[in-house]
Amino acid sequence: MYVLVISRERNRRRLYVDNLIARGYLAAGVASVDEGTKLLNKHIPSLVMICQLAEEDTAIDHLRNKLKLASTPVVITSVEPPVPEWMTRWKIDAYIPFGDDIQHFIKKLKPWLPSLSTASQ
Repeated sequence: MYVLVISRERNRRRLYVDNLIARGYLAAGVASVDEGTKLLNKHIPSLVMICQLAEEDTAIDHLRNKLKLASTPVVITSVEPPVPEWMTRWKIDAYIPFGDDIQHFIKKLKPWLPSLSTASQ
């Protein structure tokens, strides 16, 4: 079980992945849903975290339907909040604003993170 971080910004992707790993979670980062397709076809994540994804219906549709991740929690993080109707339509579990304090961000992310006892499986 692991956390998949999707972000076009390499530095932000590394920030999240490195901090999750430092806290004992398994985490992997990709630049796009398309880039992660091979990985997603082999290993189902416990959580998908999408950074700064503009309301791109095709990417979410691909994630939810084509890759069969309908029940996998998806958390969006960005500076601007997504439109609530869009979040409902694509079954987005949460929006967490990106801030400068990564510890505070990880604390807010906790409800969707896999338990540490299963993170190493």
